[in-house]
Amino acid sequence: MESHERLLPLPRATVQAVTSASRWAVACVMLTELFERAAFFGISDNMQIFCELKCFPAKYHDPLKFTWIFSGFAYAMNIFGGWLADTALRRFSTILSSLLVYTAGTLFLVGSAQACDDTNDEDNTVPALYVTGLCLVVLGTGGSQSNLGLYGAEQFRDTGDESEQERKVHRYFLWYYWCRNFGSVIAYTLVTYYLYQTDHHVYGYAGISVAVTLAAIFFWSGYKRYRQEPQKEQLFKILIGIVSNRAETTQQSRNVSRMRDQSYSTSVDSSNEDRDLLRWLDRAKRSKGGRYPDEEVDDIKQLLSILGIFLTMLVYFTLYSQMSTTYLIQSRYLRLPELDKDDFFYSTIVVSLINPVSILLMVPLMDMVVYPCLSKSGWRPTYLQRMGVGMFLSMLSVTAAGAVEVYRGKVHHQGSVFHQNISGQVYNATDLSVFIQVPQFFLSGVSEIMAVVTGFHFAYTQAPRRMKGTVMGLFLLMFGLGSYLSIGIASAFNITVEGIGSPRRLNINLNNSHAERFLFFLAGLMFLDLGLFWVLARRYKYKTYLTKAKDFERSTSCSSPRDYGSTNQGFTSIQ
Repeated sequence: MESHERLLPLPRATVQAVTSASRWAVACVMLTELFERAAFFGISDNMQIFCELKCFPAKYHDPLKFTWIFSGFAYAMNIFGGWLADTALRRFSTILSSLLVYTAGTLFLVGSAQACDDTNDEDNTVPALYVTGLCLVVLGTGGSQSNLGLYGAEQFRDTGDESEQERKVHRYFLWYYWCRNFGSVIAYTLVTYYLYQTDHHVYGYAGISVAVTLAAIFFWSGYKRYRQEPQKEQLFKILIGIVSNRAETTQQSRNVSRMRDQSYSTSVDSSNEDRDLLRWLDRAKRSKGGRYPDEEVDDIKQLLSILGIFLTMLVYFTLYSQMSTTYLIQSRYLRLPELDKDDFFYSTIVVSLINPVSILLMVPLMDMVVYPCLSKSGWRPTYLQRMGVGMFLSMLSVTAAGAVEVYRGKVHHQGSVFHQNISGQVYNATDLSVFIQVPQFFLSGVSEIMAVVTGFHFAYTQAPRRMKGTVMGLFLLMFGLGSYLSIGIASAFNITVEGIGSPRRLNINLNNSHAERFLFFLAGLMFLDLGLFWVLARRYKYKTYLTKAKDFERSTSCSSPRDYGSTNQGFTSIQ
């Protein structure tokens, strides 16, 4: 039989006070996310053009790899930020200190932009300042992004019963992702304009620095309304100990441990034991003669199960990274709308906005129409079902991009070619409207809502209490590893498909490469990955870990969290 933690109802006045404080706290978190993402995308999405300026030495003129490496490191640092908040610092301190480091990094970027404006020749000072700033930005985004989303979700504790909290958290992550993409719209428009359409690049990076500063101010302003987490445990020490199973030395201690965990062991659902691929870890349980509490062992098993799901998303994030690289490069070789007769730079901004704008439009539609209709019909797709749909849509997106490239190549070889000037660089573009890319960008945007937004929700609800930051960091780590995997897959593609030294190898000149083969190759890889995801999803056992009121503090006097007094375990199964 499975135990369910029943939360006693709070007085209505207390719930209203908690809800009011939570709204302010969540508003601060979302504004922080909006400005932080405006800064991050302002850096990453404009890196391709900035690094090709004359003030940078020629070795930096490789926009694809430079962007992939930066994005990879930025997301990879999330695992460190999540671990730090889970084991050493409070989550508030981790986020705020990370934002301050982030701000310092943007000041170095401002210095590099100023140095670039002051010279027309190569200057080694520019890349030195720029790379130093990027390293600090990587540290800052790692500590903030792994904790900010779940920190906002935790503000909904005690704002109703369990189902009400679940509904609010679900809506929160939808609009949290909406803020992320609104920040990217700011980056694509205002930041990009001031970076490249004025004579002073320093203005654009000054705006980025201001955005991060505002993010830190907004986050700090909600301090008195946030719920804080006092409890810290050595997560990885527990993980290593359980896996190595350093057993107790005496029979007496084993007997005491079995009695101590007897109530927990009898409450765990054993109906799906045959589907448990991690049964070998049970030997570390006290009830089985090990030295660790049964609940801690089950938490580690849950962590490893979640990690297996996340690893299958590596290919998804590899496809996701194409949107800011291969897709945008493809748009330069198509006819852009003539917003500026002398330079098509504004037109590239319009293309870049297709994806985030589609998300800005789809989030309200999903929140107010699609999900309510599904709920009324009695069908609520599980987290993994939604994530699977998102992965399938990403496969359709790269397939559509490959089809566009095949058609573009055919039209190009027929002689429909013209010269297109984008920020001083002339491209031999194909006389084919860039809006033929709309389906691939739109499909990618919808796939983000299904896969990434649900992934945030999945990471938050399925993570054991002591591991929430680490699990969120693991999820964001997949973003970074996906960027690195893009480089590896592109290199493997060039060697195995095109051949070493082939003049048609994948490169930024699409007229001299078989980019469509690469895109179809990614689609096939995603198809195989979906099969593995389906197998793991069928075996996955859902759990929702409830954080008890006594595990949190609120630093305002408007409410007082109650100890519900339950001695049962802190998780239930999703039915």
